Order: sequence, then C-alpha cells, then structure tokens
Amino acid sequence: MKSSSPHGNDPGAAEVPDPSTFDNKQAAPKTTTSTTESLSRVPSQETDPLELHKLSLSYDYLMFKIKDYIKTLTDQTYDSVLRKQNLINDDYFEKQLNLSRQYEDIDKLLKTCNELEQEFMKIDQLEMFVRDFKQRLDAIEKRFAEKP
Repeated sequence: MKSSSPHGNDPGAAEVPDPSTFDNKQAAPKTTTSTTESLSRVPSQETDPLELHKLSLSYDYLMFKIKDYIKTLTDQTYDSVLRKQNLINDDYFEKQLNLSRQYEDIDKLLKTCNELEQEFMKIDQLEMFVRDFKQRLDAIEKRFAEKP
C-alpha cells in the first residue's frame, strides 16, 4: 500500500520474524562428562518447564502484530481524512454532491473507529493478562527463592 501519510512504511524499520524461528531448543547430550557440563546441555524444556521463553516470544510477536494492525488502521484513517480534505479543497460540493457515497465513507470511517476501539480494548485486556502473569511469576520466584 503506497501512502502519502507521514505514518507510511519506513524502509529502515526492522521486521519481526515469525516466533517459530526463535526456537532455541538444544539437542540432548549423548554422554555426560560432568554435572556442570551436562546441566549446560539440558534441553530447553527441562530448563524452562513453563516454556516462559516461548510465551515471551509469542507475546512479543502478538504485540508486534497488534501494533502493525493499529498502524495500518491509522494509515487508512489518515488517508481517508486526507482524501476528504482534498475533495473539499477542489470544490467538492460543486462538482459532486453524492450524499449516498458520503454516507458510505462515513460508515467506513465509523467502522474503522470501532475497530480501533476494539483493538484498544484488546490491548487493555492484554495488559491485565500481563499484570496477572507477572504476579504469578513473582510468586513462583519467591517460592524458588525460599527453597533451601
């Protein structure tokens, strides 16, 4: 999508790859020579039984996708407003008085605004999830710290 928006695609912006490419699972050792060496080669599921790393990567990817979607909606809204402004500046009312089309455009804008509002509500829910998750992690860390 080409856009004259100041919010357009930045060629220098970093792309976030699919989270499945972040998987850092190590192969299980075939022989163990020492306790410390074998601990360093333990599969990631044993060192991270709750799969927090995978959850963290999924969360980062989800946040990236949400931000990308919001940016797309913002760009579409900006382009629509810019088009309307240009039509008004070009004697829109004299050349084209097409009320049904205007109503359709308004409906599209309202739909976009509603979608944005829903995305913000999703982000609020996600924030609540993250807060709860952090509290649970803190409780787990306390339990591990209390064990001798």
